[in-house]
Amino acid sequence: MPMKPIYIILIVLGAIVLFSLILWLFLRAVKKINVPTQEELGERKGRYGENYIAVVLKKCMQEGDTLLNNVVLSDPRSKLSVEIDHVLLSRRGIFVVETKNRSGDIYGDDEAEQWTQYLGDGSIRHEFYSPVRQSIAHAKKVSYVTRCKAVFPLVVFAEGNTQHIVSDITFDPLGLRRFIQKQQNVLSERELTAALTRLKDCMAHSISAEEHRRNMQQKYGE
Repeated sequence: MPMKPIYIILIVLGAIVLFSLILWLFLRAVKKINVPTQEELGERKGRYGENYIAVVLKKCMQEGDTLLNNVVLSDPRSKLSVEIDHVLLSRRGIFVVETKNRSGDIYGDDEAEQWTQYLGDGSIRHEFYSPVRQSIAHAKKVSYVTRCKAVFPLVVFAEGNTQHIVSDITFDPLGLRRFIQKQQNVLSERELTAALTRLKDCMAHSISAEEHRRNMQQKYGE
């Protein structure tokens, strides 16, 4: 016996309703998934590079050395602040390290204000502020806070892509480790302790890393 038209219509309507419900539930689930933005992906990559270099720096340490990561130093009067990726305090000196985790071919030198990153076949080009100048500025701040002159500004590219860079203070991870390990002691234990105390005191009275980043985003839109 053939099915009556009314039953066919009801079955079709039911299928449409069921499909619509499934589609609605799927779209609702998709909205709950946080798809990272390009900025968030860049931050994650940057953190990965910093964590990797922190491990490299730990391998450089001797007894009595101290490694501080993500150091924020701020001036309550001027409300200016800086965030330093790594500060290694040692009798061999104070090493202020700026970490970059950029892919592709990197071109820059100690004098250039802007460095260039080429991706893919070279058709994608990005300019960024000189990490050498950035590290030197950070080192000056650390030298001022610690009252220590034996401060070394250093730059490291976590991916090791430094072949097109002309710089006396920029290294791949292995080069960074070798540079630090070959340095001779220049600070006494007393001078090192005093420098560490001054640096930690300044950090204790500085803003948080999160507040510093919010300020940078508001100021530069970064």
